[in-house]
Formats: sequence, C-alpha cells, structure tokens
Amino acid sequence: MRDLPLRVPQKEAASGMDHPLFVSWPSEGKVAANWGDKLNPILVQALSGREVSNSKPATGWDGRSVYRVIGSGLANTRPHHEVWGMGFKFFSEKINAPPRKIHAVRGPLTRGKLISMGIDCPGVFGDPAVLYPLIYYPTIQIVYDIGIIRHINEQELPEDTFPISPEIHRLNIDITGEINSVVDAILSCRMIVSSSLHGIIAAHAYGVPAFQRFGIRRRDCRPAMASSSTIISQASESHRMSNAPLMGAEGYLGPNVTR
Repeated sequence: MRDLPLRVPQKEAASGMDHPLFVSWPSEGKVAANWGDKLNPILVQALSGREVSNSKPATGWDGRSVYRVIGSGLANTRPHHEVWGMGFKFFSEKINAPPRKIHAVRGPLTRGKLISMGIDCPGVFGDPAVLYPLIYYPTIQIVYDIGIIRHINEQELPEDTFPISPEIHRLNIDITGEINSVVDAILSCRMIVSSSLHGIIAAHAYGVPAFQRFGIRRRDCRPAMASSSTIISQASESHRMSNAPLMGAEGYLGPNVTR
C-alpha cells in the first residue's frame, strides 16, 4: 500500500493544465451509487488538482488518456486507458485490450494475471480508496459496537438475514450513502463486518478493524475478494477478535473467526 503513488500521473501536463483529466467510472445503474465507484472523481480531482470529466459521455478528447482508477472493471480496458489501482471482478476474466499504461493495480494476483497474459505491470499495489483519509479525516466519537455493511446487491434483503445478538449496539451502514457520511458512520463503530469489498477497504483505510463476511449472494463477493488480493483480503482468512464484544461472533462471521 505504501508504494501507491500519491498523485495521479500527469502525462497531459505539457499540453496544458487547463484540460480536464478523463476518468471512466459508472454513471448509471445500481453500481453508480456504490461508495467506491462514486469516489473516483472526488479522489482524482483532489489528488491531481485537475478538473475531472467522466469519459463515458465525453466527446472531443482527441485520444488523450482515460484513467481507470477505483473499481473492478480491469477486464474492460481499452488501448487509450491508463490503469491506476483497478482490479478484476472475477478471476476468470480476461482483459479486452492492453491499456496504454499501468501505473498500479489493486493487488499481486491482479498483477500476476496480467503478466500471464503478456501485459507489463509494475509491482505497485493498493486500492486508491485507501488514500481518501489524506483528503477527509474527521474526528468522530465511537458510539456503536459494530457496523454492518452489506454488498450493494444485498441492500434489499431483510435485516434478519444478518443476525446478531440484540444486546450489541449495531449500526447498519448503507454503502450507497453519501461519501463522507459513510466514512463518518464507519468511524462511529468499534469494528466493521462487511460483505462489500469497499466496506472492508474503507474501514481499514481509517484504522477501524474490519472483518469479511461473505454475503448470501456469494458469487457477488468471493470472486472480487479472491481476484483483487488486496493486502486486506490477504489478512481476512482468519481473525482474532480479542477486543470484540461478546456477540456470538463465530456464528455470525464464520468458522475462521476466533476470540
């Protein structure tokens, strides 16, 4: 993580800083509301000091680079794309076309997969969302024992799908909420349990213990975690919860959790 560059590459600087950086991120559908996807323009603009435009509806960009930053859309890269931290959604995916340049990817498995396809990839790892604390880091009082973050495809499931002892002070956190509101909610919890990859990433970025709980729709969660191989996911195979409140954690989080 520490090797992730703190500034978006500024290849177009010579042609004038008045031009926006083109970044590709979802602008419609359910995924457009997801925390990590919404963070793309905010993070890139803050770190680069440049205006940011979504390349999807943009015209007249004259072949300039389009950056792929936060997300799992690496399989959909194009020859004019530059990758800065993105990963694959499923390990079985293949890349459509080699990008113009890769500056960083989400994790070592992503790099290994690219190299196996003959695509050059540096050993620079980390989801760019881990840099958001450089931009926004409020002081929030801890008031909840545990925060529950559901995968975007589990938002409409009933609460008892994710059972937890009633005496535990819990907060349900909507991963589709406003960017800073999600951060505030995470910081108000002693720990996070999430079936959303970016719920895990956001919590660890802010120093809140987070534990992976694969959702009911496992197909939506497990491949992303397995293929991204973020530093966080590498540590998620087993956990010691010595500071966890008594809540029947083993039953909730799965057999790999110990106290």
